[in-house]
Amino acid sequence: MGSIMDTTLFEIQNFSCSLFAKNLKGIYVWVNEAMLTKHGLKSHEILGKVDEELPWARFKKFLCQHDKEVIESLQPIVFRETISREGCIIKGLCHKSPIFSQEGKIIGVRGVFMDIPTKPSLLAGLTVREKQCLAHVVSGKTSQESAEALGLSRRTVESYLEVLKSKLNCKNKAELIIKYYTDS
Repeated sequence: MGSIMDTTLFEIQNFSCSLFAKNLKGIYVWVNEAMLTKHGLKSHEILGKVDEELPWARFKKFLCQHDKEVIESLQPIVFRETISREGCIIKGLCHKSPIFSQEGKIIGVRGVFMDIPTKPSLLAGLTVREKQCLAHVVSGKTSQESAEALGLSRRTVESYLEVLKSKLNCKNKAELIIKYYTDS
């Protein structure tokens, strides 16, 4: 029969929220299964890397600033953070806290990231590609940049945007962006 510690480690590894630990250089040293699954990554694709090398690289400035605040304050802090997952923007709450050595020296940051569900009214009925195209519009990408990132033609991306405008009752990209931020 396993020990309490074995059971606790199993439960942590299989916790439904994304859990992670970084060292003081911002290098990921541990992640749980939920984080890997949610991002469609294998452990070797995230461990040993920093935020700028991962799919959410465009948000690294804020993620690293939050880590720095935790390290400087030596206290846990909850942040609203935005990341990207499979081309879609994900908003969430991240509880970050310092990790201390047995000697009491700070050695890193651990975090729990929980997605904040978007209102179903906005994303309900959208295909994965439509959600990806919407995420690219919201992040300021042009149709050509979106096409290159998604492996599509510019015209195909523009077709998806036309469908999105129709589905979301918007006249242009600016209205799509406003609808995204006011409805989610």
